[in-house]
Amino acid sequence: MKLTIGIWFRVAVVAVSVASGGVASANLVSNGGFETGNFSGWTLSGTADMHVWNAATADGTLVYQGGPYDGTYSAYVGPGAVTSLSQVVSTSPGSQFKLAFELANLPCKPTICVGGPNALAVLIGGVTVLAEAAVPASGFTDYSFDFVATGASTSIEFQVENYPAFFAIDDVSVDQVPEPGSLALVGAALFGAAAARRRKQV
Repeated sequence: MKLTIGIWFRVAVVAVSVASGGVASANLVSNGGFETGNFSGWTLSGTADMHVWNAATADGTLVYQGGPYDGTYSAYVGPGAVTSLSQVVSTSPGSQFKLAFELANLPCKPTICVGGPNALAVLIGGVTVLAEAAVPASGFTDYSFDFVATGASTSIEFQVENYPAFFAIDDVSVDQVPEPGSLALVGAALFGAAAARRRKQV
């Protein structure tokens, strides 16, 4: 039986659906962009000053500068001793995932404060994937880390210490990475659709 273009197209659509887990890969992090205007979905611990703000439009007496990466809000963590911002996401054991986020070390406003010591650590499932100290003032920078889940849930944690300024965190996401076999299925389906189209045009 010959497969028509329409059938090959439907096969390709199904293949894409399978490769992405049935639907488009969804961000597993709740409130990853902090657009609720608060820390809903996150667990906080420690004594540092923590806020969900838009520092570009906040009170001018604040000692830091900079707005969110996108949207209306970002999380601002500091100043103070080591403080944790964490969340547990649902994962599939043995599957590969990607943690991604935007991070900035907001500079102090001139004449108001002088930057002091700071440190940052990012942990996935309790394992440190990023550890930095004496981070210079900077705008938002992309970070991403691939990991293989070992259980049905995985913790994502930011440990922050900053005197006297703030680290800003935004657009935190955890997405499942399609398996190579699923990507091969997509490629085969799309190739078949293209071949069927060429045969029809001949």
